[in-house]
Amino acid sequence: MKTTIRTQEVSIEKPNIFPNPAHGWLTVALKEPNGVFEMYDLTGRMVFSKRLVSGENRVTPSLISGVYFARIMVHRATLMTAKVIWQP
Repeated sequence: MKTTIRTQEVSIEKPNIFPNPAHGWLTVALKEPNGVFEMYDLTGRMVFSKRLVSGENRVTPSLISGVYFARIMVHRATLMTAKVIWQP
């Protein structure tokens, strides 16, 4: 008896965060629906979170100037992490 298993490749396009350095706002471009955008300070503390929709999302966190790490997640999987220079 021969068993055949078929798999389907799933391609997820990488999100985009711009501009960087940011001056009071960021645009997060995402092809997938139901995403989450999070920003963390250098100690690893989450300082901002926002739900994303498919397309371009404008985010305006109230943060002090500094370097932050951004994470974009879809279905609990991290699609992207990036360093963001923030200048309000």
